[in-house]
Amino acid sequence: LSPFETTQNGFKTIKHEVIINHPGEKDPVFTVLNEIQNQDGLPTHYTMDVYSVICLEEVCKVIPVKLFWSNIGEYQKYELAKGETLEKYEADLFEPEDYIKLQSILANNSSPFKEVFIDEILTVPDEHGNEDIDAVSGATALELDEKDTVPGAALTCFTLWHWANGDVVTKIKAQTGKSASEIQLIDFILDKNNTYFHIALEELKSRELYTTTFIDAIIKKVLKDNSILRPAFKYLNEAANEDY
Repeated sequence: LSPFETTQNGFKTIKHEVIINHPGEKDPVFTVLNEIQNQDGLPTHYTMDVYSVICLEEVCKVIPVKLFWSNIGEYQKYELAKGETLEKYEADLFEPEDYIKLQSILANNSSPFKEVFIDEILTVPDEHGNEDIDAVSGATALELDEKDTVPGAALTCFTLWHWANGDVVTKIKAQTGKSASEIQLIDFILDKNNTYFHIALEELKSRELYTTTFIDAIIKKVLKDNSILRPAFKYLNEAANEDY
């Protein structure tokens, strides 16, 4: 596995072998997270190739899907290889509106899929043939609002939602912190988006950086936003006595 790949515009792709825990899988999944850095070495976004559906009975069509995140782990979009299509139950193909709905489902980090277990999705309807229940969605068809799933493809939605919003988000945040230079970490501290502040603090603690430059930046930030007082004090408590 080559860890580096540079494009013509100077952006560099770094491949990280990662272990992801997916709630639909019994065992951790070994995969590759791609970190895309700009010319300043700052991560701009991440991608990862995943599969569209967890298929336990080998009756589904498994499609490779590329997922994209921002440098703080916010899901952005998905892409399919040219000519590939996603399928629903009984080989029914996704319609154009289903792809749009899937994007909105994956972009919702408070989706009901957060609380759904794969066993609920794989529940098969009773033998009396209740046609109102989606065989792939099983019991979840009764619980999920239509806006929250693609009918006939709840398993695909579940699989991709947890790829997009699960374990990988924490790994992306940690990697962005590791890749950032000290100057970039200062920018993170002062950024309006407090997610950068938390990433910076974790990385500063990891590197054991407690110099005046960082302390001053943190104080400047806290004076503008007291919602981050608790993590700021936790960091400052580790500083040397004279700095504290």
